[in-house]
Amino acid sequence: MNKKLLIIGIIVICVLAAAVGVAIWFLYGNKAVFEDQKLESILKNESKYSLVAAVPSDAVAVARFDHFQTLMDVIGSPAYACLKQTKYIGNFYSFCSSQIEGCADNQVVVSFHYGTYITPLLIVDAGRATDVVSEDAQALISAAKRYGLYAEFYNCDNKCSKELLISKRSIVLISPQDNIIDAAIRHIIVGESVASHDGFLQLASLNNKENWIFIQNGAFGKILKNVLPKDYNSEIEFFKKAASWTCFSLASNNGNIAVLGGGMSFAKGNNTEYFDIFDKITPSSNVKALDAIPANATFAYGIAVKDFKDYDREYTDWIDYKGRFKQLSDARNAFKSNVGRDYSFVADALGLNEVAYAQTASAKVIVYPVGKADSKLLNQNPIKEGEIYSFPLAHIGRCVFGRGFNLAPRPNEKVISAGETHFAYIHGCLIVSDQKNLTSYLSALKDNGSLAGNLAAASDMHNLHYWAYRSPKAVESVVIYDTKTGDNLVGQYTNTANQPVQNKPLRKKKTDQGKVEVGKGPWQVKNCGTGKQNTLSQDAQTFEISLTDEGGNVLWTAPLPGAIAGRVCEIDYFKNGKIQFLFCIGSTLYLYDRLGRPVEDFPVELGANVVLGPDVYDFNKNRKYHILVLLEDGSIQMFNLKGEKPAKWKGIAVPGETISGLPSESTTNGKTIWTVPFFSGNTAKFTFYGDPVEAQ
Repeated sequence: MNKKLLIIGIIVICVLAAAVGVAIWFLYGNKAVFEDQKLESILKNESKYSLVAAVPSDAVAVARFDHFQTLMDVIGSPAYACLKQTKYIGNFYSFCSSQIEGCADNQVVVSFHYGTYITPLLIVDAGRATDVVSEDAQALISAAKRYGLYAEFYNCDNKCSKELLISKRSIVLISPQDNIIDAAIRHIIVGESVASHDGFLQLASLNNKENWIFIQNGAFGKILKNVLPKDYNSEIEFFKKAASWTCFSLASNNGNIAVLGGGMSFAKGNNTEYFDIFDKITPSSNVKALDAIPANATFAYGIAVKDFKDYDREYTDWIDYKGRFKQLSDARNAFKSNVGRDYSFVADALGLNEVAYAQTASAKVIVYPVGKADSKLLNQNPIKEGEIYSFPLAHIGRCVFGRGFNLAPRPNEKVISAGETHFAYIHGCLIVSDQKNLTSYLSALKDNGSLAGNLAAASDMHNLHYWAYRSPKAVESVVIYDTKTGDNLVGQYTNTANQPVQNKPLRKKKTDQGKVEVGKGPWQVKNCGTGKQNTLSQDAQTFEISLTDEGGNVLWTAPLPGAIAGRVCEIDYFKNGKIQFLFCIGSTLYLYDRLGRPVEDFPVELGANVVLGPDVYDFNKNRKYHILVLLEDGSIQMFNLKGEKPAKWKGIAVPGETISGLPSESTTNGKTIWTVPFFSGNTAKFTFYGDPVEAQ
């Protein structure tokens, strides 16, 4: 591997996606069965995962390189120059790009952890287990300290299970923060690591590459929030829900351009739409929507199937299974009432087997490649190419393909107002939006040409269920991910083993030892306008929340994407005596004002799914709030309202015990003590930052 091999690599994906500019196509293949035995043996038998046993479980990204020299070559590339500007990566960047001689040929793992800032941890294989520090390891440690980093040699022998490969090795741990190194050592001793995540193990079972990057999709927002312009923040929502973890394997393409390949893990229960059903559906032979999407589109995604009837059947069953059928049924009934025809009749008449959502800087549309533009259904005869007409079939995409194909504002996006009121027919596609959006969009398509015409590999887009596109800074920097070998492409991304959702638990989680009680409301809240108690409730089917006054009158309703994690807290975020409502859904922290409006700068991504929480605290009585939450991995974590952990926070988890709820707060000698309950009936006490309180 030479220096150009990974020009689009770990830091670009984890930190600098926007700086380099990259287009991404996610493709989906057929389903296969996971082998539980293989999953359980990964850390025991596969050397490319041996060092992962030292990666703390809160990692948001993990990369592995055959040689430390490869990492140095990658980070030494000019593409990473702006890393120097970030708080905890600057010195790490300088260290890794300085061509350190010690351990240059040894295997390394780099992980990234999110507290107040993204913080890296470098784990270097230092040879067989021994207490004797080799000259290479000593040189490495000395060099790290010269760059202001913490570094420690650690002999893993007798420190962890003999079944783990890492037990036979010595390692060097390097990080800008010493608490990250301490956490790594604790995880080695306890025998837990980032590989405790089912999604990580599931994806590892697919990956047969030696050099790879794993990214926790729920943390995309945290990883990219300081890099992506706010105009692109809506894309984070797509990537967060695409999978639980994503793997990019690293390989060479003609020796000078990065190729990113690998698989995607679609873990059950990550609130992902569509991926659960594709294994039962034949994909389309080609993607037609690309002809009607302009080359300057900022974001687009689509579904392409051979027969919409197969998709309709499976999708409807899946929605019913998820408990959301009423919402879909209401939309379909409203469509029939407005149009006078059933949605399935209209889809069949149009030959509607494909759909896409597309967005430019100033417009957003739904694209429907159709077998024919039925003039009777569209109330136009003849239909002239490129002309704009009234659209009588509003929301057909929502009815057939699901809620992802509508023009409602995306979370966190710079809102582009649009409605499904007009259409134009061009390149065999109906392009739907309102008149203003359509005019802008058609102009962009005319002036810039289509994605199909500007992406050299677009002709290779065959037999796909699902695809997504992210605008590059320049066409020549585009990376295409395809299900083929990709030798003739700029880059590739493939689900190597074609293995999507696992429909049964891969391994028993510790939290399965008992079921955490999660309240479903309603919640009593104060109306700061009247001073009286109101009721906030959530519909179990649609997830819509509503506030009713003391007389039972509905004051407002608001849509939400999922179930609230058992707590609704009242805070005075603006310090003006007015109350806002704070709650968690999935891995996201929401704040709504007393009129049912989301507060600016929210929602905030926490990086991991919340099982229960938040409990909110104002420690200094200055309304700079912090929260405690119980996460899916069984740990209790603290965040501020920006989604940042306090720098000294250790996290709370106890080996052999499963936490059953959030801790209670008490004060001893003027210091905060957390008392944590377990399903065993035991409790344990922790200091303010999560250190165990020693028994007296």
